[in-house]
Amino acid sequence: MERIPVAILAGRPPERDALLQHADIDNKVLIQHKGETILEHCIRAAEPFASKFVVVGLGGDAIAYRPDVPIEFLDIEGEQYDKIFAAVQHLVDRGSTRALFMSGDLPLLRNDHIENFLDQTGPADFYYSIIPEEVFERQAPDLEWGYMKIRDGMFASGNLILIDPRKIVDKYDMIKFLSTNRKSFILGVLRASPLIFIKLIFGRVRLHDAERLMTKMFGIESKLVICNNFEVAFDLDLPEHLDWLRAKESENQ
Repeated sequence: MERIPVAILAGRPPERDALLQHADIDNKVLIQHKGETILEHCIRAAEPFASKFVVVGLGGDAIAYRPDVPIEFLDIEGEQYDKIFAAVQHLVDRGSTRALFMSGDLPLLRNDHIENFLDQTGPADFYYSIIPEEVFERQAPDLEWGYMKIRDGMFASGNLILIDPRKIVDKYDMIKFLSTNRKSFILGVLRASPLIFIKLIFGRVRLHDAERLMTKMFGIESKLVICNNFEVAFDLDLPEHLDWLRAKESENQ
């Protein structure tokens, strides 16, 4: 498999939210899990597929682990979509034609989860990961999560995106949409079309409806990738997420 640049979003919110107060830390990607920060864990998980890393929102002194491929740090402030836009511009300036974007707060992500996602991608410009509800029920039955219901089933938004950064460097509105609708991406897409949204209300929307609408909205060929690993969606946003993670860690000791 060809190695590609990997952009990891590691910025902190402007204010200390409930999770940061609960963990008593200033950036959730620096929470310790199994002897290393969650960000370091994410770097290890993606390293087999990375030609280089671009860590957005942190300086290089924040972590100890250094992968065997180059790692660059964009220590910038601002909204999440501004940080994503900066990473896109950075990659385009360096000639990147394909890049994996991922969150830096995925404590259970593994190499094979990323490989499974990448194996389902092809020549399209944009791939977005989604996870069926039954995957959560089978792999983490005691974990409560948010889903969107369509005719094909119930799905959660994932945290892996494959994209050609050249195709979105002039699409700031798309980047803002991706960031602000991250937790309910499909619903955000469908709400952008009154006709499709009416179909959604009556339970007639299919995944291919969302893909067609994404392609039309963004002006680039877009696809949804169904991942059968809940770890692709499980990020740390709330205190109860961290409590669940620590409880599972204690059980396995």
